[in-house]
Amino acid sequence: MGRLHAIGEQSRQYQKLRSDWSDRWNFDKQATHYDKLVANGTGPLDVHANYEDILDRVCLEAKPKPGAQGLEIGVGTGNLAGRCVNQGAEMTGIDQSSAMLERCLEKWPNIRLLQGNMLALPLADEAFDFIVSTYALHHVTDEQKEIVLAEMCRVLQPSGRIVIADLMFRDDAHRASFIEDLKEAEDFEGIEAVHDEYFADRSRLIAWLENHSFEVKAEQLNHLIHLLVISKGEA
Repeated sequence: MGRLHAIGEQSRQYQKLRSDWSDRWNFDKQATHYDKLVANGTGPLDVHANYEDILDRVCLEAKPKPGAQGLEIGVGTGNLAGRCVNQGAEMTGIDQSSAMLERCLEKWPNIRLLQGNMLALPLADEAFDFIVSTYALHHVTDEQKEIVLAEMCRVLQPSGRIVIADLMFRDDAHRASFIEDLKEAEDFEGIEAVHDEYFADRSRLIAWLENHSFEVKAEQLNHLIHLLVISKGEA
């Protein structure tokens, strides 16, 4: 009885984590100017520095090929999924913002688009050869990130791979050091930006994945963006 109670309690906690998320950044409003925003690379902390190079690297690591089934979580306006399409992959893109999906459809009418939350992917019996995600994971808490990873794993082919590039710190010590440097530079706007998002603890993501029998290659691409290449075997 105690084990059943624990399972029920965990299920309730997961449901609460899934339902607690809300779009406080208003991505519908951002959709019309998002491409210009990331191209200019402006704003606190320069979070979109090297944007095009990072998308190129994620696409390279995902290894899209003609006929491969790919999924992008947080597809936005399609800048990454479009690269995969150009390599011949058949792409599905998921985003919670209807306005982002409309903009993506205008640019990439051959991408299959679904509206949904990455905490509960609107996919039942499908499995993908590769899954990619950039600049999306930092919009959910550490606990919610683990649910997102579980959802990715659920719809991944056994020989597939997941490639993530996002805002991360190596660990808590790195985060503390980064914030301390901002304080010394009196970059109060940067400090506010760190606290406004949920930059990942890379060590925590890797630990979760390794505990679930995944192999992870990690690399820091610039001052804030880290790359994770996740697999159980070569695709």
